[in-house]
Amino acid sequence: MLNYETPLTMAETASIFSEMLMTDHLLNTTSGREEKISFITGRIEEIFATTARQNMFTRFEIEAHKRISSEYLSFEELGELYFDELKHMFGETIDFLPESKYEWARIPHFFHTPFYCYAYNFAQLLVISLYRKYLEDGDVFKRKYVALLESGGSDSPEILLGKAGIDISSPRFWENGIDFIQENFLDRLRAMI
Repeated sequence: MLNYETPLTMAETASIFSEMLMTDHLLNTTSGREEKISFITGRIEEIFATTARQNMFTRFEIEAHKRISSEYLSFEELGELYFDELKHMFGETIDFLPESKYEWARIPHFFHTPFYCYAYNFAQLLVISLYRKYLEDGDVFKRKYVALLESGGSDSPEILLGKAGIDISSPRFWENGIDFIQENFLDRLRAMI
């Protein structure tokens, strides 16, 4: 019972993988051009929210904790810190309402499960890369994937994934996931509009 808890970085894997299966199914069965455009656009927005936005949350959280450990930060100062991260993420592409700086206060993870947000990003990119392997390797991958899920929290993600033939220390593994997003969502959308 010492290793019964799944690491945060792996906890989201099964649900996101199921989302990818459903995404593929819907893309392959939806016939209308407008519906496909809408669906792909929504999926791109979800991937952005689960990757870039969760990274931004994590950067904010790290900086807030670092600063709070040595000084008092007011609600306003935390808001400014958050606002800086929003601007860093979006650059000049969005004009934010001044109240956007208070969004951090409504995100329960910051209060109830600190430093959880990075796990969403890790899992999203992990699953996209795994999904690509699933499409390439078929049944061989399925057996490894089931064994990975069955292993739960019995070891570190690096070791568990290594047993499935996945090297998460390889930049190419992660780049394959980014390439998958480009090819299956962004390029596909561009071709349709």
